[in-house]
Amino acid sequence: LPWHRRLRPNNSPAVQEEGEEEGEYDWADAFVYEPRRRCVGLATMHAALLASQLGRHAEAEGAIRSFGFRWRLSPCVWRAARGPPRKVPPPAGSGLRDGCPVRVYPDAVPRETCEQLRRAFAPGAAYWSETRYASASAEKRYFTWYVDLASPPSPHENVVTRLVRRLAPLAGELAGEVAPQSAEWWVHSRGAGRGVGHELHYDVEEGVLEAGGEVLHPLVSSVVYLSDAGDPTLVIDETLGGQAGSRAYLVHPASRSFLTFKGDRLHGVLPGVFNGGPPCGAEAPGRGSGGGAYGAAGRGCGGGGAARSRASR
Repeated sequence: LPWHRRLRPNNSPAVQEEGEEEGEYDWADAFVYEPRRRCVGLATMHAALLASQLGRHAEAEGAIRSFGFRWRLSPCVWRAARGPPRKVPPPAGSGLRDGCPVRVYPDAVPRETCEQLRRAFAPGAAYWSETRYASASAEKRYFTWYVDLASPPSPHENVVTRLVRRLAPLAGELAGEVAPQSAEWWVHSRGAGRGVGHELHYDVEEGVLEAGGEVLHPLVSSVVYLSDAGDPTLVIDETLGGQAGSRAYLVHPASRSFLTFKGDRLHGVLPGVFNGGPPCGAEAPGRGSGGGAYGAAGRGCGGGGAARSRASR
């Protein structure tokens, strides 16, 4: 039976076989149609992602358009992510030298502090099991931690809190005249070379949003990198409800570096080409970093080229 030709469209009525009574078990629905409904969308998404990673953008566009999207990341953004890290100065006359929403501070984390954090967040460290990180996504629950920058330092503060206080003045440089009063930090773990990335999103105060629907962004968002492994952070000069972004910034991981960007900007981690790296959460050979591309990330411490292109018809 050529069952692959009998696949019915989604939401269409079941096909009743000859001699089959109404209400009888429909093996085709259980073993063909329902699995197809569950997997085709996910498979199409991954096919579009893989084609984009490999630079086959015309192939990716068909899959992207099947979801109804009208915009996609520009091919030049994907090319920049695949190539080696390089510093590109803002074009003359662009006004970006003074108003750039992204800043990077190399070697901002003391070497001893970085080693402490790498041990604390290494694969197999107690932090991951005690916070139930492995099931956090399915349970829609992640741990974040609050630091009151207005309170005086305590001799009993942990290493992360001390680092947050140390980096707060750097984050404040992007906050302008508004002095940061508090910070929120969390960690993520990703296996280097797995090409999973992190979806584009806006940082918001989720408690305020769920309580009253108000969108409250942090003054500044930031990333502390604990290793050189992992995929680049992507920041798009686009705000919620604003025009489509016209400029993107890619920051490749560099151990002990500190990235800050305006807290209302669209951002994520652009997945690089899968290269057979260790499983998610495993230690990258020679790297020893449990934080992967993310390390410890803090909110509220308070490139180049077109960011997106319209999908052609």
